[in-house]
Amino acid sequence: METDCLIIKAMFKYLTKHWKGELSLPVSFWLNGFLGNIVVTTLIVVAAMRIDYVNNLNSGYPFIIFWIITICLLILLICWQVVGVWRSSNRHIKEKGRHFWSVITKLMVMSWIVIVTSMFFGTYIPFIKFAIEQL
Repeated sequence: METDCLIIKAMFKYLTKHWKGELSLPVSFWLNGFLGNIVVTTLIVVAAMRIDYVNNLNSGYPFIIFWIITICLLILLICWQVVGVWRSSNRHIKEKGRHFWSVITKLMVMSWIVIVTSMFFGTYIPFIKFAIEQL
């Protein structure tokens, strides 16, 4: 029980450090941003396949609820990633005095926001509308 509390505290501390931009720029961008997206995407695909397998169809309330919850969690995750990477980039400039990687990172983050926003409005919202209409 005590070990569980220590693990939860360590995780919360790490999440908070990223949010505040206190992690290094490479850790924030590559680990929490890039690798984090790969892990989360893999988990979503596996979970969606599992739900599809259990329901034996690609519709129904469990499937729709899964996607609504997933999209809400993705929004929170992306906000956490973007804010942490952006703040880490600002900190990188203050501490190192170099702008190159910070500017590149911020350009990547801005393009990431554009891509995610277009996916959200171009794919996720229409998908959920269609799925709800099929009920």
